[in-house]
Formats: sequence, structure tokens, C-alpha cells
Amino acid sequence: MCADKNRRVLVIDDNRSIHDDFRKILSPVTDTEEALDVTETELFGQPTETVLQTRFEVDSAYQGEEGLLLIKKALEAGRPYALAFIDVRMPPGWDGVETTRKIWEFDPNLQVVLCTAYSDYSWDEVFENLAHRDGLLILKKPFDSVEAFQLASALTEKWWLHQETQRKMEELEDRVAERTGELQHTNHALQTEVAEHQRAIGMLRESNEKFHQLADNITDAFWIRSPDLSVVHYISPAFERIWGRSVESLYAHPHQWIDFIHPEDRERVEGAFAALTGDTPSLDIEYRIMRPDGEVRWVRVRGFQVRDAAGKLIRHTGIVTDVTERRQAVEKLRESKRFAESIAENSTSIIYLYDLETRRSVYSNRNAAEALGYSHAEVVAMGENFLPAKMHPEDLPRILQQHAEYAHVTDNRVFDLEFRLKDAGGNWHWMWSRETVFNRRPNGAAWQILGSAQDITERKRMEVGLFQSQKMETVGKLAGGVAHEFNSILTAIIGQSELLIGKLPADSPLVKNVAAISRAAVRAATLTRQLLAYGRKQTLLPEVLDLNTVLADMEETLRHLMTRNADVSIVPGSGLKQVKADARQIEQVIMNLALNARDAMPNGGKLMVETANVSIDEESVGGYPELKPGDYVMLAVTDTGTGMSEATKARAFEPFFTTKGVGEGSGLGLSTCYGIIKQSGGHISLYTELGRGTTFKIYLPQVEQEVMIPVQRPASSALPRGTETILLVEDDADLREMAATLLRQLGYTVWVAADGIEALNLKQQRDTGYIDLLLTDVVMPHMSGKELADRVRALNPHTQILFTSAYTENAIVHQGVMEKGVVMLQKPFTPSALAHKLRELLDQAVANHPS
Repeated sequence: MCADKNRRVLVIDDNRSIHDDFRKILSPVTDTEEALDVTETELFGQPTETVLQTRFEVDSAYQGEEGLLLIKKALEAGRPYALAFIDVRMPPGWDGVETTRKIWEFDPNLQVVLCTAYSDYSWDEVFENLAHRDGLLILKKPFDSVEAFQLASALTEKWWLHQETQRKMEELEDRVAERTGELQHTNHALQTEVAEHQRAIGMLRESNEKFHQLADNITDAFWIRSPDLSVVHYISPAFERIWGRSVESLYAHPHQWIDFIHPEDRERVEGAFAALTGDTPSLDIEYRIMRPDGEVRWVRVRGFQVRDAAGKLIRHTGIVTDVTERRQAVEKLRESKRFAESIAENSTSIIYLYDLETRRSVYSNRNAAEALGYSHAEVVAMGENFLPAKMHPEDLPRILQQHAEYAHVTDNRVFDLEFRLKDAGGNWHWMWSRETVFNRRPNGAAWQILGSAQDITERKRMEVGLFQSQKMETVGKLAGGVAHEFNSILTAIIGQSELLIGKLPADSPLVKNVAAISRAAVRAATLTRQLLAYGRKQTLLPEVLDLNTVLADMEETLRHLMTRNADVSIVPGSGLKQVKADARQIEQVIMNLALNARDAMPNGGKLMVETANVSIDEESVGGYPELKPGDYVMLAVTDTGTGMSEATKARAFEPFFTTKGVGEGSGLGLSTCYGIIKQSGGHISLYTELGRGTTFKIYLPQVEQEVMIPVQRPASSALPRGTETILLVEDDADLREMAATLLRQLGYTVWVAADGIEALNLKQQRDTGYIDLLLTDVVMPHMSGKELADRVRALNPHTQILFTSAYTENAIVHQGVMEKGVVMLQKPFTPSALAHKLRELLDQAVANHPS
């Protein structure tokens, strides 16, 4: 058997004689024959040439399971069988078909010959069950030895050829894979090289773009030119901005740049560039250039040599910076230094520079000596110890402690100090100084401080007087507070007296007693008004005035007083009565109120000043107990500014109270207005809302009548009456109660609510029926009077609306709260005014909509 060919054969048959037959056919050489061959060789020398017969290595298995086990072991040992002869019937185990199927699951390359004389399968069924037909043949028993031998030879040869083919294919696949790998590697290397090339091109393009982007956009001019200055290779666009000439002109005529140099600098510049062409590697020079428009500018040129690998000079390159502004800034700095020195030396303050480390004055101006009465020679003799030596012993430790704290100061904040210095005559002067850190060490530690001190000795004396004045003002405020509380009590007494008189019979003996109580209360009210005027000592020069004339004369001043984006509107009342007051003081009041309005409108707005005739009696619904009953001229000042909070409003007229920053306001403006109006026999009131604005109302008595508080029975019966239904909406409880009482006395059916929401709920829940008239305040919490009126009108289109407000009608319309043309009764109003206005509206409604 050829050593390089597999001739292993496995016989699987339950009949042992079959195994012997296959051995005789496939491996016929015996031991005797071999012995004869050996003997022949010994006797005759060289053996005779014989024909070699193919011999097979035959193994036996008697059941299918045993055969499968031998095949597995042969595969594991690396010596697989090439051919198996398998009997079809092998009871009691697997039959040949089952055995073949299982064997092929492990060794699909094994060639199989099924041997049988008969079978439980038809041949078609055998081939159908064993799909691997290429490796299967049928040998019928009894079989011919030659046929069996030929089958074994052919099938083992076939197995060997198949293995060789498979091996060659694997070798071919390996070579193809190897070559493919080489090609892929080559291709990858080529792609990498192409990518690197593309990246290099991209980087070069990007670098070029960045260069141009940088060179084209920097404010400095970048240039490249030949060493002999005959060729300009590149000049950035900044050249045009600096020189005022086109880059094309320089490209066309490179030597022109010499003509652009100022004649006085030309020789120096040419020499510097000549040196750059020689052995000088760089230059840095500043010179002047002349622009076509005649302007002379300073430039700084920094140039460098560019040499090739052999060291040959091939180009000059450099950058040009316009330093005109820098030169001008340096000159301005010199001027500023001279200016600062001039200011310091001519200042009326003491200017000094103090060294924190040596505790000495590094510098003090001329006034430091003059203010304290020392001569220049004396100051020079005292040297750096001049100011510290003249400080009061009680103040020096405190000042030194303050200076020690400067070590922790990291910013440029300003510190205020007060101390005393001794003059040449031995007198002490109070000084107020403002100091700040002027110089620092590299580590940030404060080193020197700059100070400016002023003599405040006189101010200190004045502060003593001011303190006394403030004490008197405090007493006045205390008296005013007591008087105010007492006046509130008197208001209740007077009011209750009038109500009691109204309820007593005309012939009752108690009427006289109640009238006496009322008169006493009125006299007490006069005393409280005198208490409220306590502390106001200015002398007034009263005269008969027309406030419309006063406003007309001040209109231009008021317009100039306000900011650019603030409008001023003057609304003079028609038929305005005259008042008696000091014209100068009244103008001061108007100016103070206008200034207050301007400060409340930092972003602009509108200032409205208006006048009107008003009448006030003891039963006025608005309730101003400080005022005497009578006829007044009202002056109203309204702004659309930020308004005031309740806390600010409560203290608005207090002396020295202000909402402005320190040093921005004295807090005396409104208190001055209050004092002037009170001394003039008038009244000033305040109505404000945050975000909406403020109205100040001033009431001055008309001069035609004597202002008195008559004690008489309320003549409500003389007022016009009615039987209609009125919905009264007012958020002030006292005013709401008084108005409801009056309306019911006049015969009206009255429904009362504190705000708009309560009014709407009242109408829905209690079925108030048809509302003839809505009497409502304009500004209320939760819902405005206008919104309430709109909702009521939506339910009852013919309901009449009467608004009330502490604002004037013009101010209400201007602020967007009401539309122009609405009917409004301004607070405070008298019962007569309310009664007549109600009947006017209700009668007008009947005329327009008769039933």
C-alpha cells in the first residue's frame, strides 16, 4: 500500500465469516509468503522483481454502535478510515442505513458500501434516507472477490483524491487569502498615502487661509519684500488704512514707500533698512509717514531677515503698527501728570501721599503748609514727618489702626477719615480726608495711600447748631403727633355732635348743650392746628393771588425743570377764585412738588398741574377733619411715576425723611411744603399707588368768604331725594358707612359692597333686581371701578355710572384708569354735591329712556 495514500477499511457486519472474506480479498499476504520471499533473497541474492498488489488495512466491527466508536477514535487519532463496508441487517442493533447516517454525522467524507442479500428497504428508500449519495454504493451478497477488491481500490482512491483536492483547495484559498491580504495592505497603504496627501493639501490650504485671514484682518500691516527693496511680495490690507494708499500702488511701485516717509525721518529710516540688508538680523524703528490727505502719522516697523538653508538672504519680512494714538496717549499722560501736579499744587485741599511702611509723608502739596500757617522752609525742615508730627495725639492711634487695615484691602475703595492737625499758632483744625490705596507692591500689598483733606472746623461748629435745630424739630414732631391724635378725637366729637343735633327735636333743651360741645371742639381744633404749626418760624408776606397766573408764569420753568422725556401739562380751572398767600412760598411749594415728581419718573412720564374751586363742609363724605368748612381753591400736582408704599406715604411729610441715597436729598422738600401750606391756612394731602403715580392736593381758602364752622341742623330735607336703587361700592369703611347713611336718608334703596367682587356676588346671590345707578370708587383692591362698571353695564345696559376718586378727573383719564367723558365726583364732596349729581344722572336717564 502506498504510504501516502489512506487504505484503511472498516467492515461492520454481525457475521464473522464476512470479516474473514474481506480480509482475504483486501489483505491476502500471509506470513508464509513473506517468509518465502526472505528465504529466496538469502539464496539467490537480489529478489526478483514482483508486481506490488494494493493491500488494505482492515478493521472489524460487529454492530453499528461499535463501528461508530472506532470511526470516532480514528478521527481523534488523525488516522481516519477511507472506506466502510456495512451490512444492511445487523440485529439486534442499528441497521446499516441507521449506522451510515450516524457515521456521516461525524465523518461525512467516509466512502460507504452497503452489503446485503436482501433488505428491509428498497434501494430508492435507502437513497432517500441517505441524502449523501455521492459517497454511497451497494454491493449485493454474495459478492465477487474481484468486484469487492475493485470497489475498495476505487473508493479509497476516490477518498484520497477528494482529500488531495480539498487540501489543494485549502492551499489555493490560503494563497488567495495571502495575496488578497497583500493587496489590501497595499491598497490601505495607498489610501493612507492619498489621505495624508489630501490632509497635507488641506492643511496647507487651511494654513494659507488662516494666514490671509490673520494678515487681512489684523490692524497691523504685514509685509514681505525682496532684500534690494525692488519687489513687494505681499502687503496686507491694513497698509491702506495706515498709509491711506492702495496696496496695488505699492505692488506696482515698490520704491514709493521711501517717498511716504517724513523728510525729517527719511535718512534715518533708509540707514536702518540698509543695515537689515547686511549683517543686522532685525530692526525696530519708529518714524513718521505722510498720508495723501496731509495727515502725519507715527508708525513702528519691526523687520527681520529671511534666509534659505544655505544661509543666503532671500527676503525681508516684518510688521507695521500705527502708534499714533499711543504717542498721543503718552503725550496726554505727560500733560495729565503736569495737570495733576498743577491741580494738587493749586488745590485748596491738603493733598498728600503717605507711605504705609515708613509712616512718612512722601508728598504734600503747597496748601498743606499754607493751610496750617507754615512757611515752605519750615515744611522742608520737617521733611517727611511734617503731617504725622502735627496730628492730635488722641487721633494718631486711630488713624494708624485704620492705615494698618489697608493691608487687607484689595480694591480701590475710598475711606473717609476725620482727624485734627495743629497749625503754626497752636490751634487745632478738624480735617476730613478721603484716602485710597495709590501704589501696591508686586504681591498686591498696599504700599502708599493718596489722600485729600479739607478743613471742616467750621462745619463741625455748624453741626452743633444743627443738632440743636434737630432737637427742636423732634419736639415739633412730637407736638404735631399729639395734636394729630387729639384732632382725630375732636373730629369724632364734632361729627357725633352734628349727628346728635340732627336727631334731636328742634325744641329740645339738649340742642343748646350739644351746640356748646361742638363749639368747644371747634376751638380745641383751632388749638391743635396751632400745635401742628409749631416750629415753623418763617415770615410770610401774604397777598391776594390768582393761582392760574402763578402757574402761567412758572410754566416755562417747570418744563425746563423736568427731564427730556417728561411732559408737563397745565390745566387751569375756569372761574378760579383768589387766595391769600405768599407768592414766593407758593412757588417754592410747586417747585418742590415738581422736583419730587421728576425724581419719581426717572424714565419719563407726565406731570400734570391743575386748579379748581371746591367746597367742603362738616359732612363731606371725603372727611378732611383738619380743614375748616368753606370754599377752597384746590391745586393738584400729579405724576405718573413710581408711587409710594404705605410705609413711605405715612412718613412723607416728616422732616429729614427721604428714600434717596446718602447725599442725594435732604428730606426737607415735602416737610417744607407742609409747613408753608399750614401757615397759609391751607391743607396738603397725598394720594399714591405703587406703580401708578402720586397726586398732591393743596387746599387754600378763598378770600371772598370768612371761613367758619357753623353749627346748624343738617338740612338733608332740602336736598333732592329719590326712590331709585343704588349700588354703593367703596373700600374705605368710614366713607362707605357715611355715604350709605346719607343715601338712605334721601330715600334711596342702597346696596353696599366693599369691592367689585363683593358687589357682583351681592347682585347674583341676593337678587338685587334692576340697579338704577352704580356709585363706585375708581381705584379699589381686586377689581377697579372701571372694570366693575363694565361688568354691571353688561348685565344692565341702562344703569347709570357715577365714579368717585381722590385723583382729579384729568389725572384719572391720563393714567389710563378711565376713559375721557366719564361722570366723576371728586373727593372730598359735600352731601349737596352728591345729592345733586345723583339726581342729575338719574333724571337724565329717565329723559333718554322713558318707560
